[in-house]
Amino acid sequence: MPPVKYMQKVRLDNAKQLLMQTTLSVTDIALSVGYPDLFTFTRAFTRHFGLSPSRTRSIAE
Repeated sequence: MPPVKYMQKVRLDNAKQLLMQTTLSVTDIALSVGYPDLFTFTRAFTRHFGLSPSRTRSIAE
């Protein structure tokens, strides 16, 4: 796995944990894991997991 892909996976896995375990906003989570904005984060998260961040959070609740 190329380093860039590995780092993206680590960031998105961390974001998923934050979504499921905290009440931080999706924007705050996106910024905390290194994405420049909500749009870029949502697109990457949805491509990686097949669900949007907000849908992932609602399933976890």
